Amino acid sequence: MAIKVQRWIIFDDLNLAALNVLEGLKPLFYRNSTHFTIPTTGETVDIKNVLLLATMNPSTIGGKLLRSIYNLFTIVTLDDYSDDELYLILHRLFTGDLENRTIDMNRLDALFNIHTSLKLRVRQGTLERIGGSYELNLYDLSKFRDVFRGSIVRQLFHYQYINTSDDDNQEHETIEELSPVMSGSDAPFLFIRKLAQVVYACQFQDQKDFVQACELINSKFPINSALRKLENDCSVDASTATVVRIGSIYIMTGSKEPSPTDIGLIYTKKTVRQLELLAAACQSKRAILLEGDICSRKSSLVMELACLTRHRLIIIPLHENFETVDLIGSWRPNSDHEQKDPLFNQIDTMFKQIINVLCLSFVK
Repeated sequence: MAIKVQRWIIFDDLNLAALNVLEGLKPLFYRNSTHFTIPTTGETVDIKNVLLLATMNPSTIGGKLLRSIYNLFTIVTLDDYSDDELYLILHRLFTGDLENRTIDMNRLDALFNIHTSLKLRVRQGTLERIGGSYELNLYDLSKFRDVFRGSIVRQLFHYQYINTSDDDNQEHETIEELSPVMSGSDAPFLFIRKLAQVVYACQFQDQKDFVQACELINSKFPINSALRKLENDCSVDASTATVVRIGSIYIMTGSKEPSPTDIGLIYTKKTVRQLELLAAACQSKRAILLEGDICSRKSSLVMELACLTRHRLIIIPLHENFETVDLIGSWRPNSDHEQKDPLFNQIDTMFKQIINVLCLSFVK
């Protein structure tokens, strides 16, 4: 369709496409091509005014592009963002949050320092990132923005009931005091530390690398003794119907009634910490991927979190022979209009009656 209406087309991450797909697209990339024949229909389409572009990551991520296809392109090589450019982009990502005063420039500077410091350590090989040796990039800052924006207001709302100062005699700050004067409150530091652990520290598979990343994060976002007690609290509080506290993270609950037959996890300190990070990640509105060794409580953590937050969980076990039809099904979907409109029901009933009469007449 894009070719027929003479659009520009960009093939993103072309080197990740299957070989048969690349071979099918190859005639499009020939120099001075004016027409393209669609293999499935035999239709010939004019492509004189179609501009074709493609992107690919380094060959260390996803593999190389076939030389016979690579040579058909005019190559434009791009460098990574400089730190100055990345800082400007970070400021743009958090423009709305800065205006709403849910974060300030000091904390953005600390976040950027964490990002560049971890990026340097990965580049030097002192930290090993899950999935390969590729570096931290703009995606990580965007992920932090999504997790932060999806949950900061809710977390601050619950922190208003907690004394976040070192002075036990000081009255609890309200949400109106916490949110407008971020630089004067330590409450957001604890939550930002947890989010930074989700986005950055959890990328490192080795426990030593994880601890090293957490230490860097904690040094950039220090907290007082009152918040440190809250951070070290490895308990789970599900006594409230609408919200659950897992460690220092609050997450809203669903409507599923708890079942007495649910067998929960054994709450070790490490298990609660992992549930806490998972709860923080769930508020980013992104899809979440849990990585780990075989039988390392990946599914169990999700099942426990679903149970705690009273959400129904559907488990779909995938394997190498799994096909799309197995997941989506082959039945024709019905629209709400079809199901709710009585006229459709009457027509369907009448059709069935006519078929029955015809069949009976044929038998006679």
